[in-house]
Amino acid sequence: MRITFTIGSLQVGGAEHVLVTLTKGLTGAGHHLTIITMFGAESDFFTLPPGVERVALALDKVSPTPFHAVANNVRRMWALRRAIIDSKPDVVVAHIFENGVLNLLALCGSKIPVVVLEQTDPTLQQSKGSWERLRRLTYPWAAKIVSSSAGMDEKFRWLPDAKRAVIYNPMPDIDEPGEVIFPDDGRKRLIGVARLVYQKGFDLLIPMFARLVDQHPDWDLWIIGEGEKRQELEALVAQNNLQNRVFLPGKKNNPFPTVKAADLFVLSSRFEGLPGVLIAALGCGIPAISFDCPSGPAEIVHDGVDGLLIPAEDTDAFTAAMDKVMRDEALRKQMGAKAIKARERFGLDRAVQEWEKLFKTLDTK
Repeated sequence: MRITFTIGSLQVGGAEHVLVTLTKGLTGAGHHLTIITMFGAESDFFTLPPGVERVALALDKVSPTPFHAVANNVRRMWALRRAIIDSKPDVVVAHIFENGVLNLLALCGSKIPVVVLEQTDPTLQQSKGSWERLRRLTYPWAAKIVSSSAGMDEKFRWLPDAKRAVIYNPMPDIDEPGEVIFPDDGRKRLIGVARLVYQKGFDLLIPMFARLVDQHPDWDLWIIGEGEKRQELEALVAQNNLQNRVFLPGKKNNPFPTVKAADLFVLSSRFEGLPGVLIAALGCGIPAISFDCPSGPAEIVHDGVDGLLIPAEDTDAFTAAMDKVMRDEALRKQMGAKAIKARERFGLDRAVQEWEKLFKTLDTK
C-alpha cells in the first residue's frame, strides 16, 4: 500500500517521534511511504528510515496579520494538494489537528481518503476559534479520526462511531545504543523527558522536588528537553537554590540509555494525548509517577503495580508519592520489574497490525 504521511515538521516532539517510529514499522511491513512536511528539511531533528520518500515544502512562513495567515494557508493547501497527488497515495495520514484540517480542505473533491491522527486532548489545546470551527466543519469529511488514547476518543463523540478509532502509539526504539549523560558518581536520579513548555508542568515539578531535597540528599532531578520555558525553569531552579540538584541538559537525540540509568521517572503534565515517553520509561524498566491528567496516563500506568497515578495537578499528593518511592528501593525494583511489560502492550508490531487493519476498512483506490 502507498501511504502518505503529512506533518508540520520533523522537529523534536512527541508526534514527530511517533511518526518516525511508525514509518519504521510500516516500511518494514512492505508499505511504500512518503512523508510531506510544511517545514524545510534543514529544521529536521529526526531521521527517517531508508526507502521513505521525503517532500519538504518549506512553507513555514510566519503570518504577521490575519490577511497574511489566510493567504499563506491558501498557498500551503495548494502546495500540499499537489504534493499529495504527486505521491499517488492509497491513503493519507495527517498528524495533528491543524495539519489535518489543511489536508481535508486541500484534498476536498480528490476522493483520496484522509485519516487524521489526534495526539492531544482537543478540549485542552489552546487552539484559535477559527481553527476549532474548521475542525467541526472538516472532520466529518475524514475517512477516520484516530485518537491515540480512549480518553481522547471520548472528546470526539460529536462524530459518528464509524468515523472514530483508537490506536495506541507505538513505543519508540528504546534499545538503540547511546550515551548515558549522568556522571558516574553513585547518585540517584529522578528523570523527566519532554519539551520545556507549559503543558509538561515542569514548573510544578521543580518546586515539588525542592520540598524533598533535605530529606533525600542523595537524589537529583534531571529534565531532558528544550523549549520556550527554559528561562522560567532556570529561574525556578535558582530561586530554590537547586543549581547542584536540578539539571536541564537540553534535548538529546536518544534519551533512552539515560532513562534506563535513572531510578524513577516522573511525568508532571497538565494534559496529554498518550504520553509516549511514559510508555518508553516503563519499557525501560523504570517505575513512574504520573499525574492522571487528561488523557493517556491511566491507560498506560497500572496504579500501584508499575507506577503511581496522582490526581491531576495535586502537587501535595505528587510530592508525597515521590517521597514514598524515593525512600523505598525494594518498591522501585518491584515496580520496575512489572513496568517492562509495557513493551508487549505498546510494541511496534502491534501498532502496525492495528493500522493495517484500519487501512483495510477504508475505501482506497
